Amino acid sequence: MFELRRRLEILSALPKSIYFNFKVLPWKKAIRMPFLVYPNIKLRKLSKGVVKINSDLHPFMIKVGLVYNDDVPKINLGYISLASNSRIEFNGNAELSYGVIIKTCNNSKITFGKNFFCNKNCSFICSSKINIGNDVLMGWNINIRDNDGGNHKIFVEGNMKENKKPIYIGNHVWICSYSHILKGVTIADNCVVAYNSCITKSFIEKSNLIGGNPTRIIQEHIEWQR
Repeated sequence: MFELRRRLEILSALPKSIYFNFKVLPWKKAIRMPFLVYPNIKLRKLSKGVVKINSDLHPFMIKVGLVYNDDVPKINLGYISLASNSRIEFNGNAELSYGVIIKTCNNSKITFGKNFFCNKNCSFICSSKINIGNDVLMGWNINIRDNDGGNHKIFVEGNMKENKKPIYIGNHVWICSYSHILKGVTIADNCVVAYNSCITKSFIEKSNLIGGNPTRIIQEHIEWQR
């Protein structure tokens, strides 16, 4: 029964997947159908050349809007909007679950490493750069934002505060649910971000459990497995 349901879900995703692949990829790559885009994803701004895959192509290697039958609530439908002079790159296979939001602004770039997975209701809002390494695991309701949002300006002693800064997330990083990764943050390889954390500063040492309020190193020299 499960296998039949999964096949029906893939069948229902084919029209939007065909549209997405041929909208953003060159014809010779689009015909390989590397993206499987589920009907729950709303597509807005898309144009040829904004999406690039830096690996061998396989059918449905990147799944967007994947539905899991679990106890995680479905808060929002998914949404993708990519500015024409922005870029989103995938370095390998990836799974982005139901409710994912991806938005790129002018002159911005998001990179997803290979073997990437995020659970439901995660958002990636990019005005500068968001770089995510390989083997990154994300729980549900996570917000990755490299900007303060809007067109407002903040001044400190007469000097305008920078509105956007790049985010770098290393390899083999686990970000637990309800966490926020904000502008200018670097997270080193093999780290774990604790549940319900708001990360506003960088952690450049590897293999740490980080979290709390204010954010700090909770435990050093950790290891984790998927």
